[in-house]
Amino acid sequence: MAHREIRDQGHEALLEGRIYTRKWQDKDGTDRYTTEITADHHHHAQLEERR
Repeated sequence: MAHREIRDQGHEALLEGRIYTRKWQDKDGTDRYTTEITADHHHHAQLEERR
């Protein structure tokens, strides 16, 4: 699966998919956690400017 970066900061997006959290240890033995989002579908929302 290809990785694609969302470049438009400040815009809302709806993601449908799964969230995984993994626990691992770094070289010093400290517990670390990584959260990964696997999106099956994504939608970009365009919001109306509020005045």
